[in-house]
Formats: sequence, C-alpha cells, structure tokens
Amino acid sequence: MKIKKFNNFVKEAISGTFDISPMGPAMPRQQVTPVKGTTNPQIIWIDSNQKFYTQDDWYLLHNEYLKKGGSPLHGFTERNLSEVLNFLEKK
Repeated sequence: MKIKKFNNFVKEAISGTFDISPMGPAMPRQQVTPVKGTTNPQIIWIDSNQKFYTQDDWYLLHNEYLKKGGSPLHGFTERNLSEVLNFLEKK
C-alpha cells in the first residue's frame, strides 16, 4: 500500500478523481463507468448523447417539439424521447 503525499491527496480530493489501481499482481485494472440502465421508470438513458433524461425533461422537450411542428407522441419512452431529440437537432 502506497502512502500518498499530502498535496497529491488534496488535489484528488478537490478534483473528485480517484485512481482505482490493482490490488495485486493478478488483479485487472478497475474502471468505474456510468450506469447505463436504471429500474426507475421516470429516468431514461440516451446513448447517442450520453445523458439521463427525467420525466420533467420529457415534458419540456415534448412541448418544444410540438411548438416546432412535431406530431404528438404519447408516453415517456426511450423511442419517443430519441425521436423528439432527433427532430429538435434538425430544426
């Protein structure tokens, strides 16, 4: 186990980064990735822009979509959200 210098420790604490290094010679390097799936039906992950969207975001985006001439979509689903985002990108 390596003891860090105080300045390095403070820099990591302030920046919010932390290097998860291997614990032994046969251990692979660990990586923390964002959660891509969720069991909460009010949050949807969109891979194309790497963002989470809530139901409140959906209402705002859907209203903007309707104002710009889009046809009404029913339901907060990944497919509908992707369609709205693609439409708004083009306009």
